[in-house]
Amino acid sequence: IASLAFIGSTKVANILKKQHPMPNRLRCVLGMGAKNPAIVLQDADLDLTVSQCVTGALSFNGQRCTALKILFVHKRLAERFVERLAEAVDALPFGMPWEPDVKLTPLPEPDKVQRLAAWVEEARKKGARVANHYGGLSNGSFFFPAVVYPTPKGTALYEHEQFGPLVPVAPFEGPAPHPRPYFFFAGRLEPIKGVDDLIEVFDGVAGPDLVIAGAGTLDAPLRARAAGRPRVHFLGRLPSDRLAPYYRHALASLVPSKGF
Repeated sequence: IASLAFIGSTKVANILKKQHPMPNRLRCVLGMGAKNPAIVLQDADLDLTVSQCVTGALSFNGQRCTALKILFVHKRLAERFVERLAEAVDALPFGMPWEPDVKLTPLPEPDKVQRLAAWVEEARKKGARVANHYGGLSNGSFFFPAVVYPTPKGTALYEHEQFGPLVPVAPFEGPAPHPRPYFFFAGRLEPIKGVDDLIEVFDGVAGPDLVIAGAGTLDAPLRARAAGRPRVHFLGRLPSDRLAPYYRHALASLVPSKGF
């Protein structure tokens, strides 16, 4: 045998390779352990996204190499998304494979239900919950799909391919808006604010940047004063939705003032 093509687990692939008399010379085409993600952004169409995620995660009971194995959802949308997803999953009809319009059926492996239940329990112990009413209910080899949220990092359900009817959901915030640690000021750039003194004081602070958002009569003089100071950054005037991530990721929000 000159080449091995295999879809399955890493463990079984290694067992098969070792059967070859010269396993290091065996050419392999392997597909295994896929943790295919869906990434749901904050401006997603909820109706369309929920429908696509249900189909992607649970057609053929999720036992497809191409199934969605984890859903990363923007934090601003996550709660609404999970609520809608849970309702859609609970509405799926179940039964035997030969019955008409059935979407969920028993699983072919005798120990699969116990393994799925153990993964759900591990996630629960680390802070997750089953979001849908029927999630995790089982009878024989049938396991009703469980929407698990928020799925913690480090759990089997977050890290490994479940190959079955589990739908882990994990929230994300997106990247920090500034590439380095920073202190943040937002407001009008006027003498009473004391931002001019802030720049001078900041020269003695080692490490983080100073990020300034705002506009006013001191805009041009402050930029001139900050020339040659690579850790001072001006953003100009920003709308409130763009300010929010700067506040969230800052080491601290600075509120200087000057008395007269």
